[in-house]
Amino acid sequence: MKAHIVLAHPEPQSYNAHLVEIARNQLEREGYSVTVSDLYAMGFDPCERASHYSDRIVSMFRANSAMHHRPGLFRLIFRRKSPA
Repeated sequence: MKAHIVLAHPEPQSYNAHLVEIARNQLEREGYSVTVSDLYAMGFDPCERASHYSDRIVSMFRANSAMHHRPGLFRLIFRRKSPA
């Protein structure tokens, strides 16, 4: 059998990381094939940002522009909000 554990804690020596190791060891003793994803070690950014979608916005713009075949028919306006 297979098991996959996901760790999402910025401190590698955290209690959560310790629990992952305990779980991994126990599951392996029981015959599981265990993989672990340490999201912070992988550079995971837990904060949602508009920049995560910039490629999708550009491709949507290109698709709409190509469909209409008329320059200026479709305009995409970006506005930056000032911090609250």
